[in-house]
Amino acid sequence: TVAATTWDIDNVTFYEIAGNHAYQTTSASRPTVEARVNLLTYSEQLDNAAWAKGGTIPPTVTPNAFVAPDGTTTMDAVVQQGGASANVSQGTIAEAATYYVDFWLLAGTTTTAVLGFRNATDAAWMDVTAAILQGPGVITGSGATLRWLSGLSPSVHTKVRLTTASPVAAGKLVNMHIYPETSSASTVGKSIGIWGVEMRKLSDAVYPYQRVNSA
Repeated sequence: TVAATTWDIDNVTFYEIAGNHAYQTTSASRPTVEARVNLLTYSEQLDNAAWAKGGTIPPTVTPNAFVAPDGTTTMDAVVQQGGASANVSQGTIAEAATYYVDFWLLAGTTTTAVLGFRNATDAAWMDVTAAILQGPGVITGSGATLRWLSGLSPSVHTKVRLTTASPVAAGKLVNMHIYPETSSASTVGKSIGIWGVEMRKLSDAVYPYQRVNSA
């Protein structure tokens, strides 16, 4: 048996460790902490070096150029500089699974975009199922190639999902690509807004949106 003991504690210091942290701004019951399911990094910061900018003349990124779907001014503008195949991309090393990518788009100075999933290991575009989950727009294209999106609005956000048509083999580098305006020779100044990009295994689709603001 140990006698009751009273302790006085002072000089307490709290440190924030690196990583993703669950938080909420209200006093309601806190949710259960969830696993990391978004496989991309800096999902709302396309100006970060984690996002590759490709093409003969890569596009530039203007951060916080538009109001995002959550009401904050955090949607980045991706702006063409006249290059061919100019795009932003990011990816992950796959496990053996079906993958999808979700993201929000908004028309800047163009109402079109080109989208794709690429097996970078084998240098091949992948067949995908493309769908508009919310907002305006039309997606065309089929087979193992890019998808063409038209009809973006400058005032109403469009949420897009691309899902691999079949499971990806383990160990493959899978990248998602977004081309403002076109995947061929672009026009200087043509832009779209991009926000909230997530790549997940299809089995993790039940989780809510997960922002990642670190590596």
